[in-house]
Amino acid sequence: MRLARTMLERQARDLSKSIAGSVPLLLSASPYINSDDLTDMLLQLSFRAACFGEGDAPRARTAYELAVDRGRERLYASLEEASAMTSRWLRRGAERTANRWTILAFGCHPTPPRKPANTCAGCWILVWCKACRRNGCANCRVT
Repeated sequence: MRLARTMLERQARDLSKSIAGSVPLLLSASPYINSDDLTDMLLQLSFRAACFGEGDAPRARTAYELAVDRGRERLYASLEEASAMTSRWLRRGAERTANRWTILAFGCHPTPPRKPANTCAGCWILVWCKACRRNGCANCRVT
């Protein structure tokens, strides 16, 4: 995705400004992730969804460039979807971590190479229980 972001540098910069202007999202994420990491994650998710969807990026140069050009028009919609998804993660995390759980990490890639320890298959939110001092999944409480 970094290459796609480099190819569409102007759009990436504009999307970054849009993320920086989303004060409610930044404030809700601030206990868990800093603004630079949040921006990077949202850009990665947006570019991946807009340019390549759920499939792998093409390996041939012309096919890659064509996919990036086609994805250009979907970038803003993809950012809105990624922001909404992240907001849901944060809201669910805040509800479930109100007094006892602290979020350690978010999954920011739809198909990571390997699953983090102690997370369920679908949620990718890893937490730390302050009371029993164990890791677990914030959604299903797998420990």
